Amino acid sequence: TREARGLDKGTSGVLVARVERGSAAERAGIQPGALITMVGQVEVSTPDQAASSVREAISNGEEVLLLRVEQDGEARFVAVEPAA
Repeated sequence: TREARGLDKGTSGVLVARVERGSAAERAGIQPGALITMVGQVEVSTPDQAASSVREAISNGEEVLLLRVEQDGEARFVAVEPAA
């Protein structure tokens, strides 16, 4: 899947397979095919790591979560309001 999307085999991060309509991710502009490399200040390389970091942010009461996203050949930080 990574190769089909133009990503090197060694590229670390979590590939977004789908984005639910109306979700915080969609409102933040995240699209299928994007690669999430950081959640907050934590580098992630598996879906479990990403989910764990998001759950921790929610349990800590964080109102905004920064994700480092590589999309359309561009890396940027995206602010997402985690769902409670």
